[in-house]
Amino acid sequence: MVKPTLPDISPANNKSQTTTKPMATHNLKTWMPFYQDVIDGRKTFELRKNDRDYQVGDILNLIEVDPSNELTPTGRQTNKEVVYLLTGWGLEEGYVVLAIK
Repeated sequence: MVKPTLPDISPANNKSQTTTKPMATHNLKTWMPFYQDVIDGRKTFELRKNDRDYQVGDILNLIEVDPSNELTPTGRQTNKEVVYLLTGWGLEEGYVVLAIK
């Protein structure tokens, strides 16, 4: 039986885990129900298009918006740090999962 070969994801070969630029702050709109789940600690990740070159250590300024009212900000926002990011592994090209705390 042939064992499947998995990609090498050791820290030395996982470029997504090495920070190569200064920490950045990203202002991101977050829909109301998802925002509340972040605040309550149930949602500890963000799935985003990686159009901002996210890095571990970056800060996400999550701004709650109302999707039923043309994405109008509600006035609530919170900052979360990116502690891990995942690319590949079945994600569509150009997307990233950001673990936040």
